[in-house]
Amino acid sequence: FAAAFGPGEGGDIKVTTTDLAIGSEGKIELNAIAGGGNAGDLTLTADTIDVHDGGTIQLDTLGTGNAGTATINTRTLGITGGGSVATKSLGEGSAGNLDIVATESVTLSGEGDLDPSGIYSNAFSSGDGGRVHVTTADLTVTDGARIQAGVGVNPDAPGLQPATATTQAGTIELQVERLNIFGMAQVSTQSDNAGQAGDIRVGASDAVNISSPAGAVQSGLFSTASGTGAGGNITITGGALNMTGGAVNVSSANTGDAGSISVTAATVSMNNGAQISTSVDGDGNGGLLRVVSNGKVTLDGQAGDGFQTGLYSLTEGAGSGGAIEVSGSNVIL
Repeated sequence: FAAAFGPGEGGDIKVTTTDLAIGSEGKIELNAIAGGGNAGDLTLTADTIDVHDGGTIQLDTLGTGNAGTATINTRTLGITGGGSVATKSLGEGSAGNLDIVATESVTLSGEGDLDPSGIYSNAFSSGDGGRVHVTTADLTVTDGARIQAGVGVNPDAPGLQPATATTQAGTIELQVERLNIFGMAQVSTQSDNAGQAGDIRVGASDAVNISSPAGAVQSGLFSTASGTGAGGNITITGGALNMTGGAVNVSSANTGDAGSISVTAATVSMNNGAQISTSVDGDGNGGLLRVVSNGKVTLDGQAGDGFQTGLYSLTEGAGSGGAIEVSGSNVIL
């Protein structure tokens, strides 16, 4: 544990080991508490890192000082059983950045007693959120786990200074060979107030694979705006996009505009009720939905609960819906 309680800078924490396990509510924590001092940085270097059963790696700010940056270098990172790697701002300072490099794999799976396993960056006051950047060969998010960056209200900390229109949630950047999102897992950004939601950028040289059971919480990529702030954009580039159910969605439910979706992939295959969509249910406007492929774009079938596979631009409020653009050498409906 390292913290800054005054104007001085907090200390750094560096851990180098063969195998690192954090579980049973174990914790590595660096905070900026008060006095304007910035929190220290965290550097973890290990062959394997396992965060499980409520264990946490946490970088927070509660005042005007900024949280530190977490740099994680490993071969494999596993986050299970409600474990988390997280940063948040509960004050005017910015949350920290989370930079994760795993040469082989990152796996997020399951839920704990309180929260899903995940990687989180949240801004609950006027300070900005931090960036989430994951670089790995195989990134799997499954069984309800989350990668999330948002700006909103923390019900456990009432009375905080609210976000303004200049408050910016963190972005999520995933540079991978393969991204797998299964079993009600989600990668998401959101704005629940005046702050601006962050973008989601996925570069997958091989494939993005999304699968979701019918009738359940959708697996996929989401950016939502439920306040006056705007939603973020979702960008997917690289190899194949394969969706068996699940969703890629940007939405607005208030006056904030929804973001846009851009997919540039070698092939796009969607079936079993899979949907890529922009939606508006308020005064905000919908964003552009663009799908570009040099190969096949295939949309087929529906889910067992009746959801049709497709590309959608929906509006139910006063705001305007977004346009849909599709370009492929062979589009099959």
